[in-house]
Amino acid sequence: ADGLKTGMLSKMPGAALGDVKIDKWKGNYTYSVDGENAEKKLKLYAYMVIIGNKMYGLVVLVPNGKSSKGKDDFFNSLAYN
Repeated sequence: ADGLKTGMLSKMPGAALGDVKIDKWKGNYTYSVDGENAEKKLKLYAYMVIIGNKMYGLVVLVPNGKSSKGKDDFFNSLAYN
């Protein structure tokens, strides 16, 4: 999880991320993390799942002061057969 966070931060200058939460979805490991970019006035939410040897990620960026309602619906829309 720490390596994942470090890798994300290297691609997202100015971002600060919280703790990575590890869980499982349909038997696959998932990682979720919330953060922000104060300079760009954005909140960010990331949800990643590892299926086989590939990682898939969904990210929501929300301007400060705007609602993040719907982000969980977006993350829950992930489908896998």
